[in-house]
Parts: sequence; structure tokens; C-alpha cells
Amino acid sequence: MAQTVIGLDIGSWSIKAAIFESTLRGFTLVDVIEHRVPRTPDGSPADTSLSDLVRATLRTVDDYDALATSIAGGRVLSREIELPFSDERRIRSVLGFQLEGKLPGDLENLVYDYSLIEADEEQARLFCPAVDRAWLVNMLDELKEGEADPRVVTLATLGYGRLLSHLGADLEETVALVDIGHEETTVAVVSNGTVQFTRSIGRGGHQITLALAQSLELDYGEAERIKHQSVRLDGISDTAAGDASERHAQIVSDSLAPTLRDIRLTLHAYGQRSEERISRVYLFGGT
Repeated sequence: MAQTVIGLDIGSWSIKAAIFESTLRGFTLVDVIEHRVPRTPDGSPADTSLSDLVRATLRTVDDYDALATSIAGGRVLSREIELPFSDERRIRSVLGFQLEGKLPGDLENLVYDYSLIEADEEQARLFCPAVDRAWLVNMLDELKEGEADPRVVTLATLGYGRLLSHLGADLEETVALVDIGHEETTVAVVSNGTVQFTRSIGRGGHQITLALAQSLELDYGEAERIKHQSVRLDGISDTAAGDASERHAQIVSDSLAPTLRDIRLTLHAYGQRSEERISRVYLFGGT
């Protein structure tokens, strides 16, 4: 019997729900629902609770069997540690001691876990993420209030690594997945099908809209419309549209430059540290 499973993506621009039917043979995508986060004329989010946004997103969903969601990279603190053993029980028993002093603040105020980067019988290298406990509890409470009780809460960056098998990628390659969202850009480096490194950059499509609004003396909504309908993010202007299109393209190019610089520095830093060449970049996200 088929079950309905929802993947809930909580973004700064919109809330997305991917509806799947699950059977013994696999998953089938049935629908994708998107609900925009209301914004004020200056582009800042309106005073709307997460519970209201989630409820509005799922209002057309009659029922579901399971729901999974993820935490954006900007909310996550992470460290990489190495241990001289790989037994899961031993890792669990010492993980807190190993992270003590490596993460800011008191560990009692954090929820932390680990993911194996690589391991053999004698050692393990771990990716250890942590989030603020009070923030996580509040998020889960708001989701439940919005009639969304997640069975699974993971990190968006760890989910990126699992996308590769669905893209038909060579899992032995070292690739970067770059998610340029509205207010945040996330970079995840995946090698042998495992996330090796992540970084969040506090810039995205929001900065492009702000640059258009300020340069053209427009309100945020009109600048957003121009960004979506009248410019190309590769900086190429529409010659048929004349000087206005060329100016729009230049504004976009200039506002993207800091984000592209940080992406390049991130990929270069990973290559220097690991001595691995990133052979491919997958670029995606709302921007």
C-alpha cells in the first residue's frame, strides 16, 4: 500500500513541500507546493510565524504518513574530528568529550551528532554538526503547531550528497554542490558519495534585489520583478532591450561578484587542504 511522504524545505524566500508516494519499489514525486514568505516593502520578512507559513503550505494536503525536513547550513556549527577507532558505540560514548572546547558555548545548550566521512577498522574521520538546542526545540514546536510533525530532521548539506545518485553522477568523483538561495549560499563538497566539507555564505539572491533597488531607486518588489523577468544572472545583456538591459546586467554582475569570490575561495581552500581536485560543480537554488 502506497504511503504519502512529504519533504519540507524551509527557506527564507518560500516554504516548499515535495509530495511523494512511497511503495516497496521506490518513491514517485506527486506534487510540489510552494508558499512565499510575506515581505515588507524594504524586503525584510513580514512578522509571520513559521507555524502559520507551514500550515498555509500544507493546507491542500489531506493527510500524510511521514514528513522530513532539514536545517539550513547557516544554523549549523560543525567540526571535523579524527578518532583511533570506528566502533559506533565507542564513538557515541566519547563524542561529547571530543567536542568539548571545540564548539563555542556550553555543549548542554547544543544538539550535536556525527556523520562518517571515512572509516576503517582502526580509525574514523567524523563530520560533527551542532545546532542551538533552544532554537531547535522552538522550531519543532512551531512545526507541530503548523500541523507538521517531522519524523526526520537532517541537515540540508547532508541531503545534498544523496542527490548525486539521483542525478546519475559518478560517485567516485569529487564534486561541489552549490546552492544559491535567497539569503544564503551553501557549498557542500562530496567525494565517494560522502559529504566531506560544507560552508555557508551569508549572501544570495536578496543581495541582487537590494542592489537593483538601490541603483535604480525602486522599491523591493519592483526590483524583484526586474530580477526575475528582465535580467540574466550570467551578466549577458539583451541587446534588443537597449541601455536599460545592459545596466541591469552590470548591476547583477557587480552584486554577484562577492558571492562568486567566496565560492571560489571555498573550493580552493578545500582543494589545498585535501589535495583533491574538484572535477564538477552542480549549481542550483532559488537564485
